[in-house]
Amino acid sequence: MREIVHLQVGQCGNHIGAKFWESIAEEHGVNEE
Repeated sequence: MREIVHLQVGQCGNHIGAKFWESIAEEHGVNEE
């Protein structure tokens, strides 16, 4: 099993990180519910 370690720093990092996780969730069929 692989693990992803992802750090988000600062306002810009948080915006980029949010888009990153949205795309990962969409690719893997994960709902936010």
